[in-house]
Amino acid sequence: MMTRSEKGSVLIAVIVAIVIFSALGAGLASLVTSGVRSSVDHGLSIQAFYAAESGFEWARKKLLNSEDCEDWKICCDEALEVTRELKKGYFKVDSSSEVPEGCQINVLGWVGSESIENAIVSRSLTGVVPVEFIEGGTGEIPEEKNVFSEGEDSWNCQGAGQPDCEDGKIVFDAGGSVKLNRSGGNIDIVDEENYDESGDVYFFARITNWQLLQSFEIGSNHWGGECTNLQDCFHDEEYGVFLIHVGTDVPISTINRANVSLDVEFLPGAEGSVVFEWGCIGSYDQCSFSWDSHSPVGDWEEG
Repeated sequence: MMTRSEKGSVLIAVIVAIVIFSALGAGLASLVTSGVRSSVDHGLSIQAFYAAESGFEWARKKLLNSEDCEDWKICCDEALEVTRELKKGYFKVDSSSEVPEGCQINVLGWVGSESIENAIVSRSLTGVVPVEFIEGGTGEIPEEKNVFSEGEDSWNCQGAGQPDCEDGKIVFDAGGSVKLNRSGGNIDIVDEENYDESGDVYFFARITNWQLLQSFEIGSNHWGGECTNLQDCFHDEEYGVFLIHVGTDVPISTINRANVSLDVEFLPGAEGSVVFEWGCIGSYDQCSFSWDSHSPVGDWEEG
């Protein structure tokens, strides 16, 4: 038989064990609860971020594509001031044209309540849509950077079967000539103010119906490049923009005063037309900015 002393010792041990396991259980429950809460908060934070992104995308499209934005500054200051409800969250946009770079867009996204004051989680984004995007239009480059802007005054488009030059575009028909020439003359296709002779030089082109092409190339005796597999030459697949390297340290005179050719090769059996809507020759920075129209924000950051 256990003595009274032994019974007391066992009781104390049991009590200590109960206290320890209760503490462990409480700690585990707290840990699980904390983990669940953290996971929920993370999910809500992501939803709030997506809401802010949606607001930014809405404001960008409104600014660049709306027919009501003839004066982009008025549109920036007035037409973008909105609050909207999404399936999962809300966003509020405010913007300002007072920054010198363009239209500054500030977006607040939140979830949990219609009122931002009662939001569970909120996220914010801010960035500037540059002036050149707004004035250049969606996916376009300024006319002074389009090597096809002078049309038949600069390129040899006259004659039966020749590619057509119209409105700053070059149109190749599958059944016609696949070669377009330009004789060096007094008309510049590259603006000296928008060209840097030092470093790598590229040819950017936005091509409609590019799926009909096998390859294309452009150049003269002093510079040039070709794209033999169009899938390898994408700069922006969504907008059909291609990029090829045409030289390094290329003097502008060898572009404006030289005989230049643009050649295309159609796929066997191809029917229809391919349109070089715009083209730009210059450094990567000089030409590439205008094609990023689906996200034309110089430096955006999360608040």
